[in-house]
Amino acid sequence: VYLLFGHLSEVLVRVGQHVEMGEMIGRVGMTGVAIGNHLHLEVRLGANRYENTRNPVLWLRPEPGQGIIAGRVVDAQGRPIPETTVTFFRATEPNKWWRQTLTYADREVNPDDQLGENFVLGYVPAGDYLVKVKIGEKSVVKAVTVVPGEIAYVQLVVQE
Repeated sequence: VYLLFGHLSEVLVRVGQHVEMGEMIGRVGMTGVAIGNHLHLEVRLGANRYENTRNPVLWLRPEPGQGIIAGRVVDAQGRPIPETTVTFFRATEPNKWWRQTLTYADREVNPDDQLGENFVLGYVPAGDYLVKVKIGEKSVVKAVTVVPGEIAYVQLVVQE
């Protein structure tokens, strides 16, 4: 497993150095191609190459009381649909969208070998949610329950 921390203004460790959890390893910056200060985190599995990226949210422990929603948006043949908006609603407010994300672009982030996801939403408070995708005139909505510390999985199949 390789971790890449991009856009740092200062690196505080060296290659091969042992670090402990909570130890500062760098300072957030906007080096390289960046519009503002932020941390770009990549997880690379198997080899330290861009083609080996995985979604880092799946590798981070959720905050207490939170979980993760991961899933797939696929067509009727089970093929992943790239760069499609996925909208999340709290089940208690089904007419007010809460958050959104996009499905992965082709060859940008590789799905987890076990989950096969093409979207992930982290920092989700425990509770019940509705996950919706709309492509053209076709909409699919699925309910999902987030349990603290766990990954909730949902698949949305968009029929032709």
